[in-house]
Amino acid sequence: MALDWLRGRYRELLSDEERCFIADFAGLPVQSAALVVRMIMRQGDLFRTSKLNYAEIGCPRQAAAPLIERGWLDPHPGVSFPNLCRLLRKAELWSALGLRGAARSVRKAELIPLVGEIAEETGRWMHGGRSTRCDLPCQDRAPVRPSATHVLR
Repeated sequence: MALDWLRGRYRELLSDEERCFIADFAGLPVQSAALVVRMIMRQGDLFRTSKLNYAEIGCPRQAAAPLIERGWLDPHPGVSFPNLCRLLRKAELWSALGLRGAARSVRKAELIPLVGEIAEETGRWMHGGRSTRCDLPCQDRAPVRPSATHVLR
């Protein structure tokens, strides 16, 4: 394992926190360790559970449980409006905002700033900093965020 090699070769350079992480990581169930690796290799720090579909992980919620217990994952992160838009597919943005017609021809990258303006003007999604129109089933698509900085190094 790569972490064993790092620990053996650079033990004197590792901080106590890094040595603890290596030891904790080695004690994880295989599926949980695989989930950490997959999340590190992906872009960003918010993930839809439904997008973490890998054969070696199985159920991502079960694989995440030991990571949540260790404080390595936040199962209920605060999600900003731009990040929510990034996580949603274009069709989900259309549906949630009731957009029709010309909006369907706009690229998602161009749509997100427009959606932000609509949301600010109408308050349609945001109320007191919380989403009021998000109709995503939490059990299927809840985002998770790595919460420990050493997981992201």
